[in-house]
Amino acid sequence: MFGSESFPKQLFDIWSFVDTHPYVAGDFVWSAMDYLGEAGIGNVLRTKHKAEMMFPGWPWTVSNCGDLDLIGQPKPQSRARDVAWGRSSLEMAVQRPLAQDLLEIPGLWGWSDECQSWTWPGAEGQPLAIRIYARADRVELRLNGQVVHSHTLSGTDKLPLEFRVPYAPGALQAIAYRDGKEIGRREFNTVGEPVAVRLTPERPAGNARQNSLSYIRVEVIDAQGRVVPDSVRRIQLTAIGPATLIGLGNGGALAKGSFQSTDAETHDGRALAIMRSHGQSGLVIVEARCEGLQPGSARLRLT
Repeated sequence: MFGSESFPKQLFDIWSFVDTHPYVAGDFVWSAMDYLGEAGIGNVLRTKHKAEMMFPGWPWTVSNCGDLDLIGQPKPQSRARDVAWGRSSLEMAVQRPLAQDLLEIPGLWGWSDECQSWTWPGAEGQPLAIRIYARADRVELRLNGQVVHSHTLSGTDKLPLEFRVPYAPGALQAIAYRDGKEIGRREFNTVGEPVAVRLTPERPAGNARQNSLSYIRVEVIDAQGRVVPDSVRRIQLTAIGPATLIGLGNGGALAKGSFQSTDAETHDGRALAIMRSHGQSGLVIVEARCEGLQPGSARLRLT
């Protein structure tokens, strides 16, 4: 037996069933990666009243139900699945600040609007939902070195564990223990204002063969080189050398514009550029500019 399509929010119950029933081979997740089409099937509704989730329509263009976004970044459900599958002992996420009079309603293929971030300017003092995913017998949550929550897990606990913590800039840290020993630790730090654009090739050298592809990460960073979450900046790319920019975009479900444009906005502080080789060896230099930020550049040697 196997599951042919499962919903993300069922992942812990489903995998527990797989683990305890040898005749179940596993299940297929819908979906491994976001895709164009079925726009907004993984939407999350924020509303004052309970409502049935509907497809939201334009400007949604992406399904938003994948474990990975369009540029390959793991989403919160992917990190939770790592815990369910035993690939990680501890993961943590923070629900994006939600007004007190609003409800959050994920659709069947949706997930809560969670982030791996503790940078929420304007939310100072507002209690935020911290979700902990852990295969442990005790977890501890610290804010700026002080224990704000500690919980001993029993067999009746359902993951994720949720704690409310008033937002204060600094360091949010989760620690998992088993039999008195630390087995995992996750920390989110408040980052600074964006100051520069950083370009990072997936590999320092690319294949010069005709139509071979090379990938370059585009990131908005602070003065310490940390990606600035929630940063939305329009980036302009130029390239010289034996390769052409054929794709530029971000992982957001509401991104507008052509992927073949030479400029695009970042989502969660990130975007991705795809270069296609002309079939010649040589050096490719890619430069990124953004108003108000220090420019970035990357060198890619095609051989």
